[in-house]
Amino acid sequence: MEHHRELGERSRRSTARPDSPPLEYRQD
Repeated sequence: MEHHRELGERSRRSTARPDSPPLEYRQD
């Protein structure tokens, strides 16, 4: 079920809100 979880994480990144982006996207 690990790869199923990855799909969920990808979906989350796709619908990630701009006001609270993931640390991975936050490259200040």
